[in-house]
This record gives sequence, C-alpha cells and structure tokens, in this order.
Amino acid sequence: MKRILMLIILLTVSILAADNQDDQLWQKAQEIARANWNWVAGVIEIRVAALDEDGEEMMPTDLMFSYELEDGEITGYYDGGKRMDSLVPESDQMVQEMLKQDMTPDSASIFLNDGNWNLQVTRTGIEKKIRKMNCVEFSYTCQQPDEDGMIIPVQGNIWLDSETGAPVYDEQSMQPPVDMVKGITNKITYNYKKGDWTVKSIESITSVEAMGQSMQMKNKMDFKKYWRYKPEGF
Repeated sequence: MKRILMLIILLTVSILAADNQDDQLWQKAQEIARANWNWVAGVIEIRVAALDEDGEEMMPTDLMFSYELEDGEITGYYDGGKRMDSLVPESDQMVQEMLKQDMTPDSASIFLNDGNWNLQVTRTGIEKKIRKMNCVEFSYTCQQPDEDGMIIPVQGNIWLDSETGAPVYDEQSMQPPVDMVKGITNKITYNYKKGDWTVKSIESITSVEAMGQSMQMKNKMDFKKYWRYKPEGF
C-alpha cells in the first residue's frame, strides 16, 4: 500500500511539474510573437484612479500620449488630459514620468525569452469562448526581470485561439519587490487580424499598504494606431 501511495504522489508531482512549451498551440503563439514584437502604439490613452472599498473609482486622471519616429528615435508627446475635470499640465509628475519611458519595443515575453525567466507552462485542458473566439487555457509561472534587473515573480492564465494559437486574453498576478506594493494584477487583451498581433488594452490593479492602511489603484491603458518600428539592420 505504501508503494502505491508513493507512486500516486510521484505521478501527481510529475503532472504538476509538467511543462507544455512544446505544445503545438503554444509554439504557434511563439511564432506569432516572433513576427509581431516590433509594433509601437501611436496613441496611448491612460486612466488612473484610486478605488474605494466597493471598487468604485475615485479622483480619476485621464491622459493621452502619442508616439512618432523622429531621426530613428521614438519620441513621445503629451496630447492633454484631465484630473477630476481640471486640465493636467505637461509639467505634472505623472505626465513627465510617462514621457521619460523608453518605448522601444522589446521582444522578451513569456513566448520569447532567454530561458532565465524559469518559465513553466501547463495546458489546463479548459476551453471556452472569449471575444467570440474558441480559446484554450494555459497556466504559467515565471520570474520576469524588470528594467533594473529586479526579479518579479509572475503567475497567470493565458488564453490562446484554438486554431491560430494567437494569444487572446491574459490574467496575471505579480509581486514586485517594491516597498509598500503588495501585489499587482493585470488583465491584458490582445488583437489579432491578418497576422498582425498587438496589445489592445491592459487593466492593472495595484494593492498598496502604507502606514498601516491599505488601498488599491486602478490603471487602464488603451493602445491604438500601431506602427512598425524597424531598428537599424532589421
């Protein structure tokens, strides 16, 4: 009996530890990511708000930015915004932080990484229709490095189109090693049309704890008017 129990435990562990990156559908998603990594959103609309205890938005800020290629570099412009019906000047800290961001596309992702992400992928066997597409669910865990080299543990569930393999929707949770930030949840929606795959929107909820008090911030980003970035030698 002990041997049978041990065998069951070993089989269970092997199933839980299985990595399905060689799954045909996952490999299709990798090919799509490889062919579409260099898109740049020409317009980004951002809405940032605090959430009350009922999850309702408070003190919302709406901002719009546009991005163009100038002399081989991606240049950002602030196109205006409001905070609680008052105009937000370009000197605003939130605006300036956004304008400082390097918008050069980066191919690294759960589909294309150098192996240092310690990615584990599992096909869950769950299928459902999302955005009128028949989708297959994959769960994943990884350790994603940020721009400063910090490692961010991530776990999530991503839905791939059952025919093309194109990623349709991704829900993930992150635990960045940042003071006061207790966790971030992201909901990412993608567009795929005629071989072009881009991010449609990202909705993030950040849980913060400071001075014994907890609060949540909501950040919604919509991406539009994409254009291809072609680095030198591409």
